[in-house]
Amino acid sequence: MTDIKKIIEIVREAGAMFSRRDFDVSLKGSISDKVTTLDVEIEKFLRDKLTSFIEGSGFMGEESEAKGLSCEYVWVVDPIDGTTNFIRDFGVSCVSVALLRNGELEAGVVYNPYRNEVFHAQRGQGAYLNGKRIKTSGMPFENSIVMTSLHPYYKGNVQVVLNLITELYPQIDDTRRTGSAAIDLCMVACGRADMAFKVVLSPWDYAAAVLIIREAGGIAGTLGEGDITFDKVIPIIAANNIENYTKFKEIVERHLGAG
Repeated sequence: MTDIKKIIEIVREAGAMFSRRDFDVSLKGSISDKVTTLDVEIEKFLRDKLTSFIEGSGFMGEESEAKGLSCEYVWVVDPIDGTTNFIRDFGVSCVSVALLRNGELEAGVVYNPYRNEVFHAQRGQGAYLNGKRIKTSGMPFENSIVMTSLHPYYKGNVQVVLNLITELYPQIDDTRRTGSAAIDLCMVACGRADMAFKVVLSPWDYAAAVLIIREAGGIAGTLGEGDITFDKVIPIIAANNIENYTKFKEIVERHLGAG
């Protein structure tokens, strides 16, 4: 059994570094795709700590070259999910760490230091927020809060997302967006929201939160019939139950196709 308490301890140490404001900012590709020197520093800290914790484990991080992805154990890490929020001191960013074993989700931790909230899950062991068991909501489709995003890294997709929201919005309660994909997905896991859609996410954005949603009793998947994988960018669809997931996915696929 994976020592989840040790993983949480390491992730909390990384999150404590968010209090520092002595960082530089650069662009990775577009004006909206930013990285700070602290992103890089936190990722190195996590890589060193986590790969030492499980000897011989591989590592996939947002800010560094993936290594050892054929290993039995692989860490999938976003050191600061919600970097633009972090730069602006917006107070909605997190550390996201997932552990894969033979390509399957084994453990996940998402830590928002601004609210001192640790979401975590282990395969088959349930999902927790600060040590208390969490479950997805029982909200029906028409009362749902939906987490989404206009995806500033991929601005060419904006009309597709707007068309989707235009169809969806009259059928639900409302939409929300935090600026952190992992936090958005964890909102579904703990029942603060009920569904989520992200048109393009990288593995470090979704890996930990997908396990947390599933262990909280929710559904998380992607377009088409295949399951989520952790080797490429993909859309993510999540919901509190299978009925809402099925209806929501049908709407999403009308706008994006079936994959």
